[in-house]
Amino acid sequence: IIIGLSILFIIILYVTLRQTFSNYQKQVVDLVDSIEVIAQGEEGLRIDTSEKDQELLLIAETTNDMLDRLEKNIHDIYQLELSQKDANMRALQAQINPHFMYNTLEFLRMYAVMESQDELADIIYEFSSLLRNNISDERETTLKQELEFCRKYSY
Repeated sequence: IIIGLSILFIIILYVTLRQTFSNYQKQVVDLVDSIEVIAQGEEGLRIDTSEKDQELLLIAETTNDMLDRLEKNIHDIYQLELSQKDANMRALQAQINPHFMYNTLEFLRMYAVMESQDELADIIYEFSSLLRNNISDERETTLKQELEFCRKYSY
């Protein structure tokens, strides 16, 4: 009877262990398959954590957290690149707009000179100089520059 019970116990233990290891092996294979798909660049994929044992659950949750942070970082970098391109475009426009205005004023001044309207040409020239002074990036000016600015302004 003891031998029979021992054999029955060994069979039950074998079936139970086989089932447990088979389940654990399936979880490991599923985890590895998911990681391989993610490694190939599948975006948005996350590892299923619903049927994982404690150790594998920790690996799956940690991997999912890393993927979430990676996705957020990629999005943040993309937004920064867009902001940089936008700032570059605004800087270019800021350079082009005054240049266009100066060229237009110079064209008008030259037209006035060709039409022998010297006083108008002088006014346009002084106005253009005033604009250049106002748009200038210089933070400090000399007294001489300020007096010249006042002279042009009162012209």
